[in-house]
Amino acid sequence: MISAVLSGTAGIPLHLMTNAEDPSKSRSSPGRVVHAASRSRRVAIVEDELLVAWTLEALLEDAGHEVIGMFSNGEDALAGLADQELDVVCMDINLGKGIDGIETASQLRAKQAPKIIFITAYADPTTAKRALEAAPGAIMLGKPVSAATLQDAIERSGFSTH
Repeated sequence: MISAVLSGTAGIPLHLMTNAEDPSKSRSSPGRVVHAASRSRRVAIVEDELLVAWTLEALLEDAGHEVIGMFSNGEDALAGLADQELDVVCMDINLGKGIDGIETASQLRAKQAPKIIFITAYADPTTAKRALEAAPGAIMLGKPVSAATLQDAIERSGFSTH
């Protein structure tokens, strides 16, 4: 497993972890339900709020998906995902300093074809229009997001559950 520390909001570190299939780090427990009907997806998280990033990671892993990386800003996401095979990116729009999530999604999609799920507190019509122009077919979810809503978005993003 590769691990690196990234700077999050207010200097709080986010940890980038790739090859997250390490069984010793499994979040599975008797109280957590993994949705067996859905195929596992390789997912990246781009979110500058540490607690939100961790929550998304837990929701995704509980649903049986592999979180291949967590990034606190667009520049690090673009660099870290350049050579990764991924299916979905859970992307915040407002990432603080640097490029925002919309520009990050646009640049990512110019090089590869992940499905984008914007998870944001900024879903005004102008922002939504800009996001969907940058990443056609993207899905927008408002914060906070539930496990069921997130799983539904992954399924609606164009993946079959068979």
